[in-house]
Amino acid sequence: MAATWRRRGQTDEGGETPRKEVKSGVKMKQIPRLVVPWLKSVFRITRRRVLSGRCRGHASSGLLIAVFVLCLLYHLVFNIGMWFGNPSVVHWCKYKEVPSYLLRKEPDEITLVTAYFNLGTLKTGNKFWDYIAPYKYKQWMRPFGVIANRMVVFVEDDSMVEYFREIRSCFPENHTEIIKVTRSELWSFSVLDNVRKIYSNSSYPKLYPNTVSAEYTCVLHSKYELLQSVIDAEVFHSPALAWIDSGYFKNLDGITTEPFKLLVPSKFNTKKVGFSQIWPRDPYLSPSTVMTKHALWVSTGFILGLPKVLKNFTQQYRSSMEEFLDMGLMNTDKQVIYAMYSSTQKFKKYAKMIKPYTCHQGQLGLYGSDTQYYCLGFVCKHMWDRITP
Repeated sequence: MAATWRRRGQTDEGGETPRKEVKSGVKMKQIPRLVVPWLKSVFRITRRRVLSGRCRGHASSGLLIAVFVLCLLYHLVFNIGMWFGNPSVVHWCKYKEVPSYLLRKEPDEITLVTAYFNLGTLKTGNKFWDYIAPYKYKQWMRPFGVIANRMVVFVEDDSMVEYFREIRSCFPENHTEIIKVTRSELWSFSVLDNVRKIYSNSSYPKLYPNTVSAEYTCVLHSKYELLQSVIDAEVFHSPALAWIDSGYFKNLDGITTEPFKLLVPSKFNTKKVGFSQIWPRDPYLSPSTVMTKHALWVSTGFILGLPKVLKNFTQQYRSSMEEFLDMGLMNTDKQVIYAMYSSTQKFKKYAKMIKPYTCHQGQLGLYGSDTQYYCLGFVCKHMWDRITP
């Protein structure tokens, strides 16, 4: 789908992405890097003095308590995001002109679809400090302000409408369609009580937040319903669509990043739906095993395809989800997609419509588990990076 002139004399897809990030000033994401060494130094000095007897009684106890409180406050504010209001947004277009080529609609451009549902402070793991607050999610959304693709955004309230408008303010208004939606009108939330009933079973395996928070589960399942609504409404008439989680490019938050677009990868099979692969698929795992053992095949943070193909996929997804609910099984969308193509399921023959993308360590600037979860989105970013100066 990409124009041939873009590929002349260029490296193969998946090569190293040219680095365009330049640190400038002290931003919110940089503060932890400055604070943590200081807190560690204070803790070491305090501990040394206590052990040497130079701090005794109430003085040493008070100092240790002060250090503990500082560490706790740091974690609550910078890791969990326990803060008020909306994060500040950098309007980069005030300091540089928006290039005309950035606003031109490309033949292989992707319309991005995303949503934000406020779940409050969400417990994300078994440790007592594993939480994420709404403020942190809002910080993760800020990179949408440098992604020049046309976007469809679903939100619940007027404050988020205004916040997304501010994030996207450097692009023309017609590049962003913001739609207010209520949970009560979504099918994915109509099954909330069914999901709660499954998770409330004491014998059902618990993993935060996957099989503990029914609301979190329903938010993840809403992706496919919202994708289908965009397809039916033919918003922007783009050749390709992609669901993108609101925090997908969170690693770009807090650094100066040149504006970019996401383009369809070269040689993308238009009959398939693209995902990032986490682990290879075992077709013989039963739906029960997939759901209760939290098996992983593909990451669902970025889902790419042509509208017609995506519509067929979302219909299969909903049908499978209804079947799993009837079986007393549920988990996140990752497990539903894995289980729906199990050898025992009616859609098993359609597993070939999934195109998993894999990246190796260091490719496209990705390391650790990021290579498994964010590969495809960064491949699409690389398609733009290699044709721009």
